[in-house]
Amino acid sequence: MKNLFTRLFILFILAGASNLAAQNIIANYDFDGDLQGWESQSITGDSMWVWSPDGDVTNGFAANPGDIIASPTQSNGAAVFNGDFYITQGVNNPGAPPYPQFICDLVSPRIDLSGVTGGVSVRFNQLVRHLNLATGATFRTSVSYSFDDGNTWSDPIEANPDLMVNQASLNNQITIPIPNAAGQANFRIKFTYGQDFYFWVLDDIQLIERGGTDLRANKNFFAIPSDAQVPSGHAGTMRFLHDIQNVGGEAATGVNLNVSVRNPQNMEIYSADKMYGTIGVDSLAENEIFGEFMPPADIGTYNGLYTLSSDSVDIDPSNNQTMFSFNITEDFFAKDLGATRSVAPAADNTFAYGCHYIARQNGFKADFVRMGLIFNDGDRSAVAGRELFIWLYEWNDENGDALSQESERTRRGIGSYTIVGNENYNNALIDVTLDPWTDPSDLVLEAGKEYIVMIEYTDDLAAPAPAFLAAAQNLDYGATVFLQDSIGEPRYAAMLDVGNTGEFSSIGFGYDLVPLAQLHGTQTNSNDDIELADNALTVYPNPVDHNMNVEVDLEEASDITIGMWSMDGKLIFKEDKQNVGSETLRYNVSGLANGEYLLKIFTDEGFKTRTVNVQH
Repeated sequence: MKNLFTRLFILFILAGASNLAAQNIIANYDFDGDLQGWESQSITGDSMWVWSPDGDVTNGFAANPGDIIASPTQSNGAAVFNGDFYITQGVNNPGAPPYPQFICDLVSPRIDLSGVTGGVSVRFNQLVRHLNLATGATFRTSVSYSFDDGNTWSDPIEANPDLMVNQASLNNQITIPIPNAAGQANFRIKFTYGQDFYFWVLDDIQLIERGGTDLRANKNFFAIPSDAQVPSGHAGTMRFLHDIQNVGGEAATGVNLNVSVRNPQNMEIYSADKMYGTIGVDSLAENEIFGEFMPPADIGTYNGLYTLSSDSVDIDPSNNQTMFSFNITEDFFAKDLGATRSVAPAADNTFAYGCHYIARQNGFKADFVRMGLIFNDGDRSAVAGRELFIWLYEWNDENGDALSQESERTRRGIGSYTIVGNENYNNALIDVTLDPWTDPSDLVLEAGKEYIVMIEYTDDLAAPAPAFLAAAQNLDYGATVFLQDSIGEPRYAAMLDVGNTGEFSSIGFGYDLVPLAQLHGTQTNSNDDIELADNALTVYPNPVDHNMNVEVDLEEASDITIGMWSMDGKLIFKEDKQNVGSETLRYNVSGLANGEYLLKIFTDEGFKTRTVNVQH
């Protein structure tokens, strides 16, 4: 099932001086004077990879003056695919998309690795910039390999998964491990350009034999919170996952993955470990879910860190950590931490695009949706006066297919916005007031229910013009969606309907792209704010050494959630119990450190908290 949610596991790593001594260069192509036997093979479009005397792509219309590859042998030539130049010839303004698309391979000569016994990687210098993925391409820039002289090829490996669309050019050296390449006599490798605009320049392509242990936290598949920003009291329990791999030439022993979370005061409030033992050469450890963290209600920015360690000496520790962050807000949900780009479907200007949220407590009243727009110069007059509709839906995925059909949705709110034509999300975002669909209570969210905010645009005029929405592409929810599906608690990121068919896809434009469709509101009184009677929760003995008795006494039987937290917010345990009236529960606390803890119960009628003193 993971294939639905993730890219191929192999990811680039920065080549560091610390590991060069342990690597033997097997083959080296510096493109001195020509392509040295590499062949360009066009799949889509008629443009090709060409040899350039200096790796310079500044002849493109959208190029920057510094777009020249910074490779060690730049002065003797490089391989170039310049989509910018092919589209514009350097002088023609391309206007709005869609643009001509290219899929073109650069294929190596046959390389004999029959005498190689260690792990093999490809290392190369590049200058690259991304725009739109070409139809039929898996990635914008990718690497594949063959063990049978090019008759069959591996699945493509994304070369630049962290490079965002329209980001400034990346000029660096990267290394990609090639599993099981040692001993192959008929090895070939190819680089595939699979997009429209911008370029990819390659130089100093080397095959190297790896040595030592090199653990890597694969940055293309790790879990982040289901919401980048979430109102206080609405953050769900977080679980953790991070694919790891040994891309070195020796096995790693005593491998451990730690995750920690720090509060806005930079104090560690949570830590958990996942022990792996020994990870062999080219081995991948994936899909391992661990930990359980309930974010506190305190407003602010929380920072998380995955850290990979082992008993072995790691020749490149720079790729052993991954950071993430999330915000506990006072009054809004968001999947983004700020816009990084704009987005609109290339196939159809009519669409609806939005985000998926879940309320964790009753009483959040939705007031408005914050969004952003931007337009190309040629589209401003065409879009002026057109109307956007903003919808708030309640959704119950009754058939569990991760698609939101009209029969599964209930309208809860509506707003509208008339396009002016001069909008620019870089300077100002747009707040659209929500009106209830039928009754004022429609806008009050209910605990445990799922909601979808959608921004709907319809282009039914003779002169079509796209509406580009503000979006973010610096967070990847792929691993989070996979994790939540695996534990039976689905959570999604973006929802998309191209053509306004009435069915929303939870895949969106990909799990790494979400629109700004922030749901703002106010938290009204709810049962979570009502304190139960004193006798609703009793703990004894207190202080407690070994077994803790918890007596629950409710006026009416209710489903309850009971949990225990340390004073700094770490979750000790939490469980749900059904139909509890008067009942005594027992918990073993002998493994806890001495100190004070908070025990809480939540019911349909309210909550109760007791302080528990553990003393051994």
